[in-house]
Amino acid sequence: MKFITFCLLATFNFCAFVNGVPVVCDFFTNESFYVCGVKYIEITSKYDRTITQVVGDHEEGKTDDDVDYFQSLGHTIKYFPLELGKKFKNLDTLVINNSSMVEINASDLQQFGASFKSFNIQNCDIEVLEAGLFNNMPNL
Repeated sequence: MKFITFCLLATFNFCAFVNGVPVVCDFFTNESFYVCGVKYIEITSKYDRTITQVVGDHEEGKTDDDVDYFQSLGHTIKYFPLELGKKFKNLDTLVINNSSMVEINASDLQQFGASFKSFNIQNCDIEVLEAGLFNNMPNL
């Protein structure tokens, strides 16, 4: 029985890793920004934090490529989301407030590149900030 339970748990964890993390957005224009206002995201595993799907209705004529501002307020984001910079290719502002994020590494931020301008993390449970975290982000 223990073996069967182990196999089921191993299969479930593998499926979760393969499936990745969806993000549900409320897309809107605010001043000069086109925003993904997060309605739902949940990242609880360091090993399953790759953004694989973005869901939400864009404003007319807009796409994921137009998003330059990502805002998550009060969602469960324990580990930094990966592939966010690939889903939103022009993202230059990131706001994550009131989450349970515990660490941020330089490799987490490589997805954004040198044009990244603003990074706002507040009311999180940060325990680890890697040395040199922002070295490759001259506009930040």
